[in-house]
Amino acid sequence: MSSHHIIRDEQEPALIIHKVNPLQWPIVLELLGWSPTVIVSEEAVDMLLDHGHKIDMVFCSTTRVTEFEQKLESQAPIKIQGCKSDDFLELAMTYLEDGNHKAVHVITAYDELFPQLKYFVATRLEVVIFTDNQKHILYRSAIFKKWLPAFSQLALIPLDESALVTTRGFDHDLDQESVMEGIELKKKLEGEISIHFTHQPALITENL
Repeated sequence: MSSHHIIRDEQEPALIIHKVNPLQWPIVLELLGWSPTVIVSEEAVDMLLDHGHKIDMVFCSTTRVTEFEQKLESQAPIKIQGCKSDDFLELAMTYLEDGNHKAVHVITAYDELFPQLKYFVATRLEVVIFTDNQKHILYRSAIFKKWLPAFSQLALIPLDESALVTTRGFDHDLDQESVMEGIELKKKLEGEISIHFTHQPALITENL
């Protein structure tokens, strides 16, 4: 079946490609393997085209809309909308919400993570962000559980200043503690860990 004629399910995470470097391409390829709805910024268009992947939506500068309409004619059906570069993530999130999507994977640069965090927090979508060599989960539930291999490490930043954190299974656990500046949690032996938040959301970061 052609990649241009794939039946998609809005329950599957969509893919937003904001900023991408060659080192992130293996992650992009893995996520594209699920045939998600793909939204890209103008700077990511060429990389997708060079690898022959279908694009569903492009947000580009208003002065380049006609250029991209011509350049991406073979990608039809495709949507192209002009915007300011600073508005890209907000518009992409809104587009997915309006389309009844439930979750999204975002590819961006690490230095964009915290300046853009307000858009990720504001959306009702489940959000996982991939930066250069890290995976950041915007976690909205009270308890996070996962089986970790030996010598694992997670970074944790609560995004509600009143949040207290309790952990189990790490080398040094927390017990109803405030860690608003963030904390690194380490585990020497494999096994299950759990993190309990009194208030959500929180940002949980894993190394890839």
